[in-house]
Amino acid sequence: MNESFLHFIWQFQYFDKKDLRSSAGEEIAVFSPGIRNADSGPDFHNAKLKIDSIEWAGSVEIHILSSGWREHKHQEDPAYENVVLHVVWEENEPVFRKDGSRIPTLELRPRVPSSYILQYKRIVHSRTRIPCANAIRSVPPLIRISMLDKALLSRL
Repeated sequence: MNESFLHFIWQFQYFDKKDLRSSAGEEIAVFSPGIRNADSGPDFHNAKLKIDSIEWAGSVEIHILSSGWREHKHQEDPAYENVVLHVVWEENEPVFRKDGSRIPTLELRPRVPSSYILQYKRIVHSRTRIPCANAIRSVPPLIRISMLDKALLSRL
């Protein structure tokens, strides 16, 4: 497991969202996962969530283990004060802000199908230059053109 896979899973919401709850039991609804941050600071900015009855707009930080928060000393970094959700593969300890308030944590491990993990590993460990190159032939032309247009616009 690595963080880039978790970023992908979170960004595209490829996990079971039925009865979504934090590790403390708070009900979670994701309106927008946020915008991926490639610089320093939290992994996603401008996420829009509802945790229990409160709607939040803020950042989302992602780690494999929740203890990554403490190990990276995020509780001491002002850039992480607006984190509204900590998304982890596995929660091994609760996480807290500098003021001592607990940050809601969403554990993805039980929500991601094992087939996604196997497919990800197959692609990452592929010996071909572009792992999915052969699969493009099986994509219907309309979808393929639509995907290429979207990639082009994103690139621009």
